[in-house]
Amino acid sequence: SKNIPEYWNGNIPWISASSMHEKLLNDSELRITEKAVKSGAKIVKKDTILILVRGSILFKRIPIGITARSVSFNQDVKAIILNKEVYKLYLLYFLIANERFIPIDKTGIGAGKIDLKDLKTFKIFVPRNQKEQQKIASCLSTFDELISAHQDKLAALKEHKKGLVQN
Repeated sequence: SKNIPEYWNGNIPWISASSMHEKLLNDSELRITEKAVKSGAKIVKKDTILILVRGSILFKRIPIGITARSVSFNQDVKAIILNKEVYKLYLLYFLIANERFIPIDKTGIGAGKIDLKDLKTFKIFVPRNQKEQQKIASCLSTFDELISAHQDKLAALKEHKKGLVQN
């Protein structure tokens, strides 16, 4: 509860829809304390996939990410704990690529909702060989890095142009 001050302003990131903008979930504006965890707040370890299952953003995209450290999360987020046969980054990319096939229902207040039954029965196609999964994820990660580098270059060029125009 946010009504209990000693649960808040700690060092454990509290992941919610507002902090799920990137694939790598490392931090959040809100943080909870160890006392909150001892009182029942869920905490997951690094390399856990988190998926938003309720909110209006679901009608545009499904926020999905992987934790870069131990984090806690609110009731609108669910954790996907992997078995050793599935490579974490492969599953992350698979879910992102196939999010349009995850059924989204409307709640009574007009927000989107992913039913856990639908999520649990969602078919995931995984190469049997984990090395193949790693190769696929590595290739896609390389593209993400290239895209990020080009976005940084584009932002710098826009700033440079803005400076030239102002001068």
